[in-house]
Amino acid sequence: RIENLHRQVKERVQAKVVSGNKDMIRTFNFFAKNEGTKGHAVIGHAQFLSIAQKLGVYMTAREAMALFGRYDDDSSGHVTYFEFIDRFFEQGERTVTDDA
Repeated sequence: RIENLHRQVKERVQAKVVSGNKDMIRTFNFFAKNEGTKGHAVIGHAQFLSIAQKLGVYMTAREAMALFGRYDDDSSGHVTYFEFIDRFFEQGERTVTDDA
């Protein structure tokens, strides 16, 4: 179930990005809050469930916490821009999309 939820969230996030890095930054900043270290925008685990619901992916709070744990590489309690990119826009996938 968690893998299926991940696919759904990933597909919807990718659909919001039309072209290139600027769209990736805009998409992240749309979801993120400015509450991280040094004022950098981050996505917190508490807001992740709300983001998923806004994307039309419905899950329990427990499922959201499990899925968020996959995205929070350093277990800091928030997802940075680079963690976001690593999870939703992997290099191989961008290459396949660009070639199509």
